[in-house]
Amino acid sequence: MPIAWKDLLKSLGNQQCALLIGPDLLPGQNLFLDLLEHLGIDPADIPGTLPRDVSMASPAENLFLFPNDAARTRSWRRFEEFYDRHFDKLRGMYAQIGRLPFPVVISTMPDLGLRRSFEQDGILHQFSYYDYRGTPEPYDRIQANPRDTRLLFNLFGVLSDHNSLVLTHDDLFGYFSQILGDKKLSSELYIELSHALKYANWLSDRFGKPPVYHLDSLDKEDRSLWIVTIIPGAAEKGGFCLPTEAEWEYAARGGPNQYAYRYAGSDDLDAVAWYFGNSDTLGVQRTRPVATRAPLVLSPEYRLFDMTGNVWEWCWGWYHVNYYAQFADSIADNPNGPKFGKYRVLRGGSWLDGDINCRLAIRYWYQPNYRSNHFGFRLARH
Repeated sequence: MPIAWKDLLKSLGNQQCALLIGPDLLPGQNLFLDLLEHLGIDPADIPGTLPRDVSMASPAENLFLFPNDAARTRSWRRFEEFYDRHFDKLRGMYAQIGRLPFPVVISTMPDLGLRRSFEQDGILHQFSYYDYRGTPEPYDRIQANPRDTRLLFNLFGVLSDHNSLVLTHDDLFGYFSQILGDKKLSSELYIELSHALKYANWLSDRFGKPPVYHLDSLDKEDRSLWIVTIIPGAAEKGGFCLPTEAEWEYAARGGPNQYAYRYAGSDDLDAVAWYFGNSDTLGVQRTRPVATRAPLVLSPEYRLFDMTGNVWEWCWGWYHVNYYAQFADSIADNPNGPKFGKYRVLRGGSWLDGDINCRLAIRYWYQPNYRSNHFGFRLARH
């Protein structure tokens, strides 16, 4: 039978003895820091040395942030190179683990090095891993007496099944949500685009304004199949809506003032934003209450808070990498963006990002049905 989370807990309860191994397996060496260097990242200069495929790295938590799925895929493939090269260095330690009397060995690393070592040494074992999407098939099916079989268990997934890997904060939240038996953590706010649009319609109704969006729920369970259209004239009549990317950037740069700041309202990121460098509370980084950093001043009467940092903000517009450059001669002063696409635009950076991703010039994108605890939205009225 496959090894499930409850089976692992039962094994631990019965044996009352397990060995937990992680990146500090070798004395005086941290494999996660070595992995960062393999990716071209200087652990002493984060985010200054981050490559194109890594938006942020957190050595304290052994986690990453990637700009998109393609970058994540390219990165974990380089993880495989790293662990293959380090196997010979770890082989002696793995052999020592094989001689220790632990019936259960749990690893927080995603490689198969320990299993490979047990195979070479002829140690009877069964290997599996926890997959927070559901229980995977075990790698090994053993008919021998379970008492004679060592259990090797990768706690945070395995490289050969990259969807099981816990590499980011979002993965970690999903992981513990699954373990705790709930699909979301009540202490965190997850926002996907459809939630923002439904809230905009609800708010329009509360203010006696027409709804701006029509959501055709072809499949209520799969929001990726929802078709969203704008109701003609509703926004002009005062309905609440998401800003276009151009509207968002116009506001973030100070409206008619069009400040030349690096961030919204200042060149001092600490002054105006919650970001990776200051969002830590008792060792936990997360979103912060709005309007607790200095505002972007549009005029004596109007101020905007959190245009930089705290959460990425959904915009109404499809993402196109070269849209504004490619169509500069044909688009209007207030363009709505491409008519079609796969990804929607997000702007502003978040509590999980460094200073580079918080710059006003940075454009982010994701599937509209993707939800995250560092995504949010801001509504506008025309």
